[in-house]
Amino acid sequence: MKEENLLAPWLGLQSYKEGQQLYGRDADIQALSQNVLAVKEMLLFGRSGIGKTSIVNAGLIPYARLHNFVPIPIRLNHDNHAKTSYLNQIREAIVSHGIVIQALSSANSESEVIWEFFHRNEFYQPNKGRAKLLLIFDQFEEIFTLQSNAKERRKFFVEMADFFNDIMPHKIYEAQHESSQNFDTGTCRETTIYEIENDGLSHLEIDFNLPYNRNDFTQKNEIHVLFTIREDFLSDFEYYTATIPLLRQHRYGLRPLNEEQAAEIILRPKPGLIEKSVAKLIIEKITQRSDFDLDGLPEIEVDAAVLSLYMCRLYQRIPTHDRISAEDVQQLSSNIFGSAGFSVN
Repeated sequence: MKEENLLAPWLGLQSYKEGQQLYGRDADIQALSQNVLAVKEMLLFGRSGIGKTSIVNAGLIPYARLHNFVPIPIRLNHDNHAKTSYLNQIREAIVSHGIVIQALSSANSESEVIWEFFHRNEFYQPNKGRAKLLLIFDQFEEIFTLQSNAKERRKFFVEMADFFNDIMPHKIYEAQHESSQNFDTGTCRETTIYEIENDGLSHLEIDFNLPYNRNDFTQKNEIHVLFTIREDFLSDFEYYTATIPLLRQHRYGLRPLNEEQAAEIILRPKPGLIEKSVAKLIIEKITQRSDFDLDGLPEIEVDAAVLSLYMCRLYQRIPTHDRISAEDVQQLSSNIFGSAGFSVN
């Protein structure tokens, strides 16, 4: 990597990391972060290259830390030959971020499920007490593209459904029920479900008197989960999460940049380097459109990946790095991408 890449205010096609300043997405970062910390489950989706990972790394993660959450990015390995289950990968990620897992009761390591893991254990930060965890499953569409075993894929979603819906898996309920006479029961709850019968609704009273040993399980863990996927895999995600109703509501769609956001990305990283009129010219070159004004009213879409790559390459070609003029843009735009596969006239 050239030295200029390390110094450039724009990162090209690289994702932003925690601690780096991401411009142009302030409103998205605030809205996404507030939603993620307010609910147990959340989906972030958007086009490929739109900046989902950057927003999570440079926006959501610092916000979560500020609110005393421990962000834990997880990129699942879908190689079934690795013999590492999804649950073990989650466990390893949590431990790798310095979290101490304190077991309330023992579990069968071969048959343990996600609901069980998050209810049989408590999570602590050394010298800080109970930990609030934010699990971030980035590039989650890979479970559809790389997981060749459909049973493993479905098993993961079934286990997550139990966890999100706060339903004790049946096998654990049966085991607890069989031995319920040997310990005090936990808090009972009742619910009413409905089913269609002829032309009306009849209801069935389901008594969730779930006897569980108060020393075996906990309801006090605070675990939030974010999935990020490319929007072209939304239908697959919808199919596998049909039994998780709240994931239909708790989602954030990341829109393409507009020209106002693009201007922020061009102007804010290094004030004085580029004038507003030159920023408009750059956007015209990238979008091949001139039917807009930088007046605070969004009118067109701008490709975030192309903009970032363009600015990175443009900055590298200005020897002094103290001013980029309209003449520079006109002169350098025609071959700025080389063989990168983009065309700017």
